[in-house]
Amino acid sequence: MHWNLTSIFIKLCLYFKGEKMKRQKDQPKKISRECADTPFVFKVLYVIIMCTMSQNTVNATAADFEKIVLKSDIPALVDFWAPWCGPCLAMAPILDEYAAANAGKFKLVKVDVNEENNKPLARNYGIRGIPNMKLFKGGEVVHEFIGLQTKESLESEMKEALGK
Repeated sequence: MHWNLTSIFIKLCLYFKGEKMKRQKDQPKKISRECADTPFVFKVLYVIIMCTMSQNTVNATAADFEKIVLKSDIPALVDFWAPWCGPCLAMAPILDEYAAANAGKFKLVKVDVNEENNKPLARNYGIRGIPNMKLFKGGEVVHEFIGLQTKESLESEMKEALGK
């Protein structure tokens, strides 16, 4: 049986709500609404994202940002995100897939702006809304993506920004 993230998400929501694991075909909107209203939704999505992160993704904090991003030998695409941000969670698999397909050309770095020690870092880079991805080359921001991007637009802009 093929399980995609949506079906896993719905099953987890139903499980945690103590309901049956089976979804009835005539009630997908009702179940989606119930799942969206539950307080643990973003935690569940966060766990899914963190468990499916590729080997090409690095988590950074304000303490190691300079070493991981600014002094990197290869370009670094920094994803400023938060676990409560729906568009950020939707963007994660797109970024992950692109990073895996382009391993070695750049590194994907995730910075959780929800963590208290990362808030000054987000302010320093003018993060006012998330998701916000910045491409660093030689310690400088050379390109910025704001908001949820499609796979196609990300690929196109990254190729242009990386000079391919």
